[in-house]
Amino acid sequence: MSEVVGYYYSGSAHISHWYGINERDRFVCQCGWAGTFKEMNNGFFAELIDGTCPTCDTMLAIRSLPTRDEIRTAAEAGIPEAMEQWRQIQASAPAEEASSDRATASEACH
Repeated sequence: MSEVVGYYYSGSAHISHWYGINERDRFVCQCGWAGTFKEMNNGFFAELIDGTCPTCDTMLAIRSLPTRDEIRTAAEAGIPEAMEQWRQIQASAPAEEASSDRATASEACH
């Protein structure tokens, strides 16, 4: 099981690739709110998801969506979330499709 990390707001959002933030990692805002990335207000964009404090709307985190290559590499490294994502991609995509485009938010978040 991964170690829980605490991120304390220090004037700018924490920027991370998809697998750089663990489901249990805690973020602490300047207003005192604390919670996980999924507990934040999330904005979904083409290549990233941002997270803002649900109390004061301070931007706390920016998380880039993984490419298919990043998902595959993380799955090969044994990251459970990536292994499940890679299985879903393989089940839904033709074998000849080897695109390295950013995964959709639904691919990465489910």
